[in-house]
Amino acid sequence: MKKILLSLALAATIFSAHATDYTDQLTVAVNGVASPVQTTTISVDDNGNGTYNMSLKNFSFSGLNIGDITLNNVPGVNQDGIVYLAATDPVHVNIGGIMPLDLTVTLRGELRDNKSRLYATMDIPVAVLNQTVEVAFGRGYQLPNSGFEDYQDYNVSLVDMTTYTPTATTVQEPVYWHSFASAKGEYKDAAVAFANPFTWKSSVVRSGAQGASSLMLTSSNVMGIQIANGTVTTGRMNCGSYTATDPANHAEMEISNDSLDAHGDPYYVLLNGQPDSLTLWYAFKQGTPQAEHPYATVNAIITDGTYYQDPEDKAYTNKRAQAQNKTMATTFTDGTPVWKRISVPFSVIDKNVEAKAILVTISTNADPGAGSIDTLYVDDVNLVYNNPQNVNVTFGGNGSTVSADDITVSWDGALGARVVKDLRQDGDNVVATVTVYNGDLTKEIAKESHTYTNATVTGIDHVATASAAKTAATYDLSGRRVDNAARGGVFIVRTTDGKTVKVVRR
Repeated sequence: MKKILLSLALAATIFSAHATDYTDQLTVAVNGVASPVQTTTISVDDNGNGTYNMSLKNFSFSGLNIGDITLNNVPGVNQDGIVYLAATDPVHVNIGGIMPLDLTVTLRGELRDNKSRLYATMDIPVAVLNQTVEVAFGRGYQLPNSGFEDYQDYNVSLVDMTTYTPTATTVQEPVYWHSFASAKGEYKDAAVAFANPFTWKSSVVRSGAQGASSLMLTSSNVMGIQIANGTVTTGRMNCGSYTATDPANHAEMEISNDSLDAHGDPYYVLLNGQPDSLTLWYAFKQGTPQAEHPYATVNAIITDGTYYQDPEDKAYTNKRAQAQNKTMATTFTDGTPVWKRISVPFSVIDKNVEAKAILVTISTNADPGAGSIDTLYVDDVNLVYNNPQNVNVTFGGNGSTVSADDITVSWDGALGARVVKDLRQDGDNVVATVTVYNGDLTKEIAKESHTYTNATVTGIDHVATASAAKTAATYDLSGRRVDNAARGGVFIVRTTDGKTVKVVRR
């Protein structure tokens, strides 16, 4: 016990808050119209009492400089290793340095992976401008560079098919997406040199598009022998066989793989949630109509992040959900591209597989080596999260002890939702608050509270008092401070009012 008290005293003496800067992509939509993606920084101070100070640096929208948006003492709920953040607070800003303005900012966010990743959304109504500003910071719910505006150059060698001499050239692949120039495998160089199924930055965009570029994929005839489909993926292409139908030719993804592309990005995309559908715009033309193989294709697989490849070489058990369209038909009219929007629903394969990553692959033909000299334009690939409907919260438990597992939540109309359970000790009672968000934390759907009388919280992720006192630190019985308490253990919790309590984590 002396060791525990000494550790608690030492922690209280030396503890101080530290700011962490998170630099990532920021998207801003004004009245539903998105602006180009920015890179910016949000600073987060852990106050050590379950609250956080957050500051969005140098915020601007529609050409207006707003300055820093700062929210103090944002409550955090630690649930299964994720800290959920939510607040609605007044913020004073000065637009352009000449228009002081009081705004109300609604924040929803999360800290993941030992607080190494931040995702946050903000809703900012600006009544004086008759605008609603929606901000999304970080990644994990959408595909990066989904509008195909940014590209990376790759230097490759092509072979002149008349003289059979190599010619140096530059190929552009969309940032965060990959094709043959960044591929690996025994036949990678041959695929690039002889097939030329490259990606292209195109200025062909649909009317009303928010960006200035789209992605163009082209297929080619390899030495007059077989067709190589134009393909792009969020994973990495592997060219393992000369035979187009061999699954050694595939797109692959594994989040433990630390390889980086020429832009410095990994060959995978992390995913935090479960989308309901994938949407995209495309325009497609077959050079020579193929009656038995007329379609382009898109395939999206959500996995637990372990190795997966498309097309598969065996049965994989790490798949959570799939969205696939193998019937993207020709849309050109009289040689002119006609854009078409499609929505591809996800089907859950195994709900027990945790969503950690997504592999999206788009190709000029649904069948390997079966097309012609084809052209496929693609733009604005988005993940859509439906709003849960008919939310039902059941506050269970035996009345004397309460844990988050005693509270169940059901809904329909959406494959996924974010359910945050906040349990706080208030004297002899437990106050439980359940907040349900849609799958990407952009909307609060429902919020319900319940008071358990003469009860104790068993689950230290949520221990706090209902007043100003919150969890300051957690220690095991040897006096060591812990960040994530394992289930089945006994721990000492110190709250910000100086009290300590022994808690069982079930």
